[in-house]
Amino acid sequence: MKKIKDAQTQIFIGEDVLLNLDEYLSNAVVVADKNSMQYTLPLLPRLSGLEVIRIDGNERSKNIDTVIFLWKEFERLQLDRNAVVICVGGGVVCDVVGFAAATYKRGIRFVNIPTTLLAMVDASVGGKTAIDLDGIKNVAGVFARPDRVFIYPPFIKTLPHEQILSGIAEIIKMYAVTKRKFSIENFDVSNNNFTEHIIFAVREKARIVSHDFKEHGKRKILNFGHTAGHAVEAFLLSQNKEITHGECVMWGMVAELFLSVRLLGFPHSEYEKFLSFAVRHYKPLHIKTEDVPAVINYMRSDKKNYQNKIMPVLLRCYGCPVWDCGMIDYALLTNILPDSILLSS
Repeated sequence: MKKIKDAQTQIFIGEDVLLNLDEYLSNAVVVADKNSMQYTLPLLPRLSGLEVIRIDGNERSKNIDTVIFLWKEFERLQLDRNAVVICVGGGVVCDVVGFAAATYKRGIRFVNIPTTLLAMVDASVGGKTAIDLDGIKNVAGVFARPDRVFIYPPFIKTLPHEQILSGIAEIIKMYAVTKRKFSIENFDVSNNNFTEHIIFAVREKARIVSHDFKEHGKRKILNFGHTAGHAVEAFLLSQNKEITHGECVMWGMVAELFLSVRLLGFPHSEYEKFLSFAVRHYKPLHIKTEDVPAVINYMRSDKKNYQNKIMPVLLRCYGCPVWDCGMIDYALLTNILPDSILLSS
């Protein structure tokens, strides 16, 4: 078992981590993704006997209605401020449950048991909680660290391949912003042993967040791929097109590397390798060339913007991120999605 610390949060990674759950089982309630709990809860026998609240784990449920539902359930169960909410699910569930717990009675404790690869390496760690508003990502949220995070890699075996690819995108993001010697060509998506990648991503995120919890400076590098990626995700959801968060982050990184080549001299050859990797492993976007202005409009609503400037994270090279890059050149932005990943008109 590997243990990593993020301020007061203990993060446990390994196949025996669930032995550490026992101290949280009194005065506790479970909130689980109702679409995957049939696969995950049987692997968590220690939670048997606890009340289970079921919520949808899809992006469309990441809203105030779900939070109000949770608050009402917490009230029905008469949870007091010493209670613990045990979150079992993917990234959306971690975001929503963390937000609900952090705001109920001015904050009660919660622990995360992430069940997707993406949640293991990203959403369950770092203390960001949020919900969407009118299709715009993460409009309302609070910074609130979980008491504990229990990362149990065997959950990955229950996932479909597209969910594994979704998590891989966030792992690649972490390598891209922290490792100068990163090579996208050497990343093996068929390797089923992700524990080392999980440990790396969690350790690096905890290190960065420990110095900048509320994202005033260096923590912003963790948003690489997300300015464009969140806009792509919001647009496709508005069109009732299903796509995973990680897929959007992958194409968001492609877009922001394109800008990095143009503006910061990121090596074009490395960009081409990255694009080739994305095209080889990820589905094409259901976006046409004429849709790109609508995607850019979603970028204008990004929470990281400042004084009406779009602020993506760009790279000079791998391991050399630059944040607060104010982008106001609309003509340049209209070309950020390569024709090779867009649908024909």
